[in-house]
Amino acid sequence: MTHHLHFIGDDFVLPILMLLVALQEEFTVRLEATPTTGYVWGLKEPYPDGIQLLGSGYEEEAASDGRPGSSGIQLFRLKALKKGEYTLQFDLKRPWEMEAIDVRMVTVKVN
Repeated sequence: MTHHLHFIGDDFVLPILMLLVALQEEFTVRLEATPTTGYVWGLKEPYPDGIQLLGSGYEEEAASDGRPGSSGIQLFRLKALKKGEYTLQFDLKRPWEMEAIDVRMVTVKVN
């Protein structure tokens, strides 16, 4: 079973969410994004040793025409390598800037 964790808009009250996954299981974190503005999500390094980043990508909304401000979903595919509890930090910023304008934390518990 693949888990998908969605952060869409400001629907979440808690700044840290927990995801339970099995050992060697793949899971996806999906974050609302507007890369046409220059802001993209990044998984803060170093990555926890029990989690592997398999890849990332972007899905445009069907109605999007690529204009500045058009939104979509940025996704991160990950895999649980070791049992334990790990915290992933996703920062929203422009690649040339040091400070993030938003941060999302995900705690992953691997059984």
